[in-house]
Amino acid sequence: MAREGHLYSAKLSEQAERYQDMVSEMKQLATLATEAELSIEERNLLSVAYKNLVGARRASWRILQSVEQSETAKGNDARVKLIQGYRSTVEKELDEICGEVLETLGKYLVPSASTPEAAVFYLKMMADYHRYQAEFKSDEGRKAAADLTLAAYQAAQDKAAELSTTNPIRLGLALNFSVFYYEVASQPELACSLAKQAFDDAISDLDSLGEDSYKDSALIMQLLRDNLTLFQTIRFHSIEYYCSDASNTSKRFQHGLGMTLVGKSDLSTGNSQYASYVLRSNDLVFTFTAPYSRTAWVHSPPSVTPFPAFDQAAAHDFVSRHGLAVRAVGLEVEDADAAFKASVEGGAIPVMEPIVLNDVYGTATVAEVLMYGDVVMRFISGDYTGPFLPNYEVVDAPKITYGIVRLDHAVGNVPCLADTVNYITGFTGFHEFAEFTTEDVGTIDSGLNSKVLACNNEMVLMPINEPTHGTPRKSQIQTFLEQNEGPGLQHLALKTNNIFRTVREMQARSDYGGFGFMPRPSVKYYKELPNKIGDALTADQYKEVEELGILADRDDQGVLLQIFTKPLGDRPTVFIEIIERVGCMKALAAGDSCLTKRGARHKVLPEAAGIAPGTKLPARQGVDVDFAPDDGGAAAGASGAAASASSTSAVKLPEEGEWAPGGAVDSVVVEQAAGCGGFGKGNFSELFKRIEDYERTLSIQNASYNASASGVSMSSMSGVSLSGLSLGAVKDAVEEAAEASAA
Repeated sequence: MAREGHLYSAKLSEQAERYQDMVSEMKQLATLATEAELSIEERNLLSVAYKNLVGARRASWRILQSVEQSETAKGNDARVKLIQGYRSTVEKELDEICGEVLETLGKYLVPSASTPEAAVFYLKMMADYHRYQAEFKSDEGRKAAADLTLAAYQAAQDKAAELSTTNPIRLGLALNFSVFYYEVASQPELACSLAKQAFDDAISDLDSLGEDSYKDSALIMQLLRDNLTLFQTIRFHSIEYYCSDASNTSKRFQHGLGMTLVGKSDLSTGNSQYASYVLRSNDLVFTFTAPYSRTAWVHSPPSVTPFPAFDQAAAHDFVSRHGLAVRAVGLEVEDADAAFKASVEGGAIPVMEPIVLNDVYGTATVAEVLMYGDVVMRFISGDYTGPFLPNYEVVDAPKITYGIVRLDHAVGNVPCLADTVNYITGFTGFHEFAEFTTEDVGTIDSGLNSKVLACNNEMVLMPINEPTHGTPRKSQIQTFLEQNEGPGLQHLALKTNNIFRTVREMQARSDYGGFGFMPRPSVKYYKELPNKIGDALTADQYKEVEELGILADRDDQGVLLQIFTKPLGDRPTVFIEIIERVGCMKALAAGDSCLTKRGARHKVLPEAAGIAPGTKLPARQGVDVDFAPDDGGAAAGASGAAASASSTSAVKLPEEGEWAPGGAVDSVVVEQAAGCGGFGKGNFSELFKRIEDYERTLSIQNASYNASASGVSMSSMSGVSLSGLSLGAVKDAVEEAAEASAA
């Protein structure tokens, strides 16, 4: 009865949120472990009791440390002394709690562990509390605590080899051990290596994971993956095109896509280097930049350029090689300076070191690294509220919109997929979101291979394609690489919440200065479409889809509606995709959208992580990284194609460890999961047929690509990496391979 009494009292104390009482009961229960080992429920309650007790003090210590740093910077010595005294009190309490836990573990629990799982649980818990001591101790005390932490984690890791790679306790150990390496030992490489190994091992064995532990393991795997990210990416910021005539090109996009002119920099603003015009539609920002004369600026007054790093000669060369093409993919990040440094350390080729720009609308830090070909990844951070970047003149032009909301994904074409993926994931920490092979993406005549990369919150999606060879027709990707004179950005998928309205507006202007669309799918395609999509669309919507020539596909989560324009310029290279995603709505606490709390770390509602309402969550077992939501754009409302979930609802926000509907009313924003409905895998064959039909109208060689035409066999190119290289570097690599082949 004594054991049952302690257990019941501990649960009662937890409900009353009296964690000191809960600790007292669980400590008494732990002393009985020498007679009978603690059950899983009992050891989880022990962990929860001490974690709540120590967690409040750790939070207090961090706040006091921050305030102390602030007052020190201000030179307020008297206040600093007061804070230091208060901090010492908190440190003493922390030390006593940690010492109590460690004594209980060492005296009763570790010796009584009879299973590998129990042993790992207790050794990991021991390491965690040594780590908490190392966080606030200094000098020799910190070193001693760090040494004990490392020894305990290593002992736990050795024992964890007896557990499955997907066991949540083993995964939690890997997560916390990696936190130790990163925060205490200051060894980020080891931290990332350990977390990546644990994640990769678990992924390979995911099929063997039992249903009872799937959710626990999946949550910890998400945290492991998040810790692998080298910098915090928030969303797409903007896309910058280089062209030969920015004035007329921007006006065509205004007219064709329904975008408003919001900013400019040209001769009228004192910029004698280049003309640049900024268009906007909701959260989509396009900038069109064209270099002026190579010589005329010499005779002009000093140029007022918003972007000091602009290279006029390089811009002329870019346009000469690629025509109208994307030069920069702008990403809003938490810290552009940190993103640049982490990227270069991760192997990225630097293009522009961080620079700080400012005007009356605020400050922006901007940096660039090479992505692939001549396309750069541009990091942007700061408090800037202007239309694009500082020192562009704001334009108050008539508002125009066809309903385009934001950029959904940006697709690149490269010669070698594996090399490019390794390069980009190596410096960004982005993960592979999806993969398609030539069996998925192609026809009997041509095809491609593709992988989709994503940042942690999956608001930045970057598919990358490579051509396949040996088919009757040359792959459309190979056509792009030839016409673009190297790797580049092939198309941009623009998201709308009403694709019918957006496409009608665009098609009404196709013959009057707007953009044309690819040939319509076949009659057979639309006849068979209801069998694939089901009742996700109404009969009237099916008619509208066919009337407008829209493609439709679905995955197990939602529906994708998509349509593709013809190339945007003279060359068959860059084009636009218009999409609408239907379904996959997730609830987030109000204010947790990336648009309102950028870069913040939040706890996700359990239902947003795929956990049913009312499900009891496991004890967090010392995990220090907050659960992070799938940040999205503006709250999604009713879809144009099918009624989606309501954009807002009222639920009780989750308590620590449990979620239940009802109770106090708080606003919850409903956002759409990234990639909802997929990327049109079911449409690839039909789409390729339409592209092949279009290419037949052009004077483009239709024979399959044969590298030997340039004296280079594909086998001789197998060791040559072309991804991320400019045209000149690609040519050099080809010539070197040719020489090697001849030898």
